[in-house]
Amino acid sequence: MSTLAIIPERTRIRGVWFMFAAAAIYLALHLAGLHQLFDRDEEGMAALLEIVGTLYSVVYAFATYVIWGQFAAVENEILKESGALKISHPLQPGSKGSIAGCDGAGRSRIRARGFGKRVGSPFRER
Repeated sequence: MSTLAIIPERTRIRGVWFMFAAAAIYLALHLAGLHQLFDRDEEGMAALLEIVGTLYSVVYAFATYVIWGQFAAVENEILKESGALKISHPLQPGSKGSIAGCDGAGRSRIRARGFGKRVGSPFRER
């Protein structure tokens, strides 16, 4: 399988178009003399890039911390709810029941093949 077969033709055309556009923009800026504004200011540009990079890394670290915290909170809530569900609706030993959901009145129900016939449904209203 050739490399050209892996990348779709539309994506290759778009990539070539972007490279051509970037080269055209570079040529236009170079012909306009924009590069001369920054010719003798390498240290200032380096400092600016360092500041931008530092700010980016701090924001990225903060976003990672917040997202990780939300993930941990959701995971803990799921564990708590599943533990409560196990306690409130224990399955009979050997049954192949699975928790299916909740009916409109907020009561959980168990859906299993033959569960009610074998052991009697504990969820029937009495």
